[in-house]
Amino acid sequence: MKPLKLAFFYGAFLILIMLVIAVFFPRPTSFQYTVFRIVLAVAAAGVGAEIPGILKVKCKWLNASGALAVFVIVYYHSPAKLVVQEEVEKLHKELGSIKENTGETKNVTREIKNQNEILLAAIRELPQAVAQTIRQAESIEDEPTRIARAYAILEEKFKLPKEFLVKEIPIIAAQLVQRNDKSLLDSALGLFALKKFPDAERAALDAKKKSLDIAGQPVKDAISALELAGLSAFAQCQYKQAMNHFREAAILVNKNSDPLEWARIHHLIAILLIEQGEYSQAVEIEKSVLNIRTQMQGSKNPETLSSRNTLADAMYEQGKFDEVEKEHRSILALRLLVLGPEHPDTLLSRNNLACALASLGKYFEAETEHLAVLSIRERNLGPEHPDTLSSRVNLAIVMDVQGRHEEAAKEHLAILRILERILNPDNILVLKNRFNLAVAFDEQGKSNEAENEFRIVLAGYERFLGTNHPLYFNCCYDLAICLKAQNKFSEASSLAKRAYEGLLLKLGNENDTTKKAYILVREFESK
Repeated sequence: MKPLKLAFFYGAFLILIMLVIAVFFPRPTSFQYTVFRIVLAVAAAGVGAEIPGILKVKCKWLNASGALAVFVIVYYHSPAKLVVQEEVEKLHKELGSIKENTGETKNVTREIKNQNEILLAAIRELPQAVAQTIRQAESIEDEPTRIARAYAILEEKFKLPKEFLVKEIPIIAAQLVQRNDKSLLDSALGLFALKKFPDAERAALDAKKKSLDIAGQPVKDAISALELAGLSAFAQCQYKQAMNHFREAAILVNKNSDPLEWARIHHLIAILLIEQGEYSQAVEIEKSVLNIRTQMQGSKNPETLSSRNTLADAMYEQGKFDEVEKEHRSILALRLLVLGPEHPDTLLSRNNLACALASLGKYFEAETEHLAVLSIRERNLGPEHPDTLSSRVNLAIVMDVQGRHEEAAKEHLAILRILERILNPDNILVLKNRFNLAVAFDEQGKSNEAENEFRIVLAGYERFLGTNHPLYFNCCYDLAICLKAQNKFSEASSLAKRAYEGLLLKLGNENDTTKKAYILVREFESK
């Protein structure tokens, strides 16, 4: 075989081998690329040796022709460079994409971090939001309702949808409780957000103790911890325990240096005093709170209006219905202006005004207001929401005092069945509404049914409120009336005397029920 033909054969063979190797080494290393480049140039020179014509290459340092010229061209102008360049550009694009995606990932990570920080801030604000929702006037007010209202407050403050907060806050709260770097107060806040109120109360008291031990003096964290402990106790209907926590917090608050914090704590104390039947004390404290809030926050501020509402509630329980009607009309006008006609607080004011009107004997106007509020609540909240049920209860009471006893009893019984299903049968709210049913039975002349209901209520009040609460004395009076109708004079007389002495002490001799109890006692004494 001629040498040139042999060179062509070996060149072609090397090119074939290079093509096969290229399949297995699509991205060669720098050393591999240099070797492939030399071998490819040699192979091309072997093939080029058989190509007819003369190829010459001239440059400063080289003058070549034939196979050597082909070698020089292929080596210095490597065809592989084009492919490699494409790969490099592709790689740059991929790296750019990765970099861009990394930037997006960082943005997402940053957004999640910011969102978690907002949720953590919301958890820390939740107890105060719950405190803002605590109100006395509604006859039905359970803890889930307060929590739901608190989330609505957080929604407005943090500009996040309530549904999102309801879903995400428990998740962040659970993570907070598990964190090793959490403070005792944050642990208590997390437990409160998870609705683990007994645990939250204990953790809050631990936080208070540690805070005072470290500082050696009253500090803000200790006040916050005691407020949280009080709210946790309140959520468990442990009102005396809650009062102890709030009063301890009140001792630590300086009225001169932080009047709004003083007002917030004492507002909660006033609400609890109403729950405990201490209406005169509640009035005096809430007047001081209202004075501070009006001066510092203005007359239209929601917290100022809340204080006015609480003050009116206490006065209502004292039987000062004329003053209460005027006050609720004024509060309602401001809430309509500031909050709008369908805000929960506006509807609360309409409800309270209607109750005052009913107590003054303005039944038609009272019923009209209750029906209007019920319609809005039913549409916005549903038929079994506590606020809706509260409107139904108050409407049934107005029916009863107008002589529509059978209609009222039927409504009270329907409401009671719902409450027993959604609440514990021994819940104080269930007992209050069972009392309404007993009154309706008694007005119909169904003394046996009424007596049975009154006795269940009286035992429940004694268990939950004690024997020194106005509600307990009211029940004693109504049971005495019921027993009198059955000629059970001995027990009726004893109950009437107990009711009169208690109401005289708690509400004074100008209260309507106190006067009625006194008349009943004198009637029994004259026999």
